[in-house]
Amino acid sequence: MNAFLEKLRPFFLARTRREKVFFTVFLIVLVLVWTTSFLGRLKAFNLERQVVLADARNQAQWLENRESIEAGYEDALALLQTARLPTRNEVMAQIQELIKKYQFNPFTLNPPTTTTRQNLLFHTYTISFPRAEWDKLSAFHDELATALPTVNLEQLTLIADRRNPALINARLRLVAIEFNR
Repeated sequence: MNAFLEKLRPFFLARTRREKVFFTVFLIVLVLVWTTSFLGRLKAFNLERQVVLADARNQAQWLENRESIEAGYEDALALLQTARLPTRNEVMAQIQELIKKYQFNPFTLNPPTTTTRQNLLFHTYTISFPRAEWDKLSAFHDELATALPTVNLEQLTLIADRRNPALINARLRLVAIEFNR
């Protein structure tokens, strides 16, 4: 390294004072840019490290409480098994009855999609209510929650109608649970 600096020294000393100042300022700016870039990468690394450590602590806590979590799952599953869960078609029929009861017109009720996990089936229903009234929609949801307690509202999208701001365009995504028999 010293040999390289000794070769650069005559080159640097042969320059005018203005060139020496510009060269020095350029080197300082280059070092500052490199330092800020390095500090940014170091900050990102530390943030990622903290996330990984937090995940590891969370996972350790889950593993520590594994027996109680599994026991709670088994208890909840036993309660579900003793309850009569409605089938996919029964849920669809009850949803249609409620839609007719609250006179949502027009509406779109798409056929449910089903995913299987272990011994449970999860049916996802998508319902669209263009130009619906908030009071009717709220009452529909409340009655749906009491009539079908095993159906969960996964997503609700509300958009004001452009032509009539008193009405809303609503889209609901519901998930029902059924045993895989």
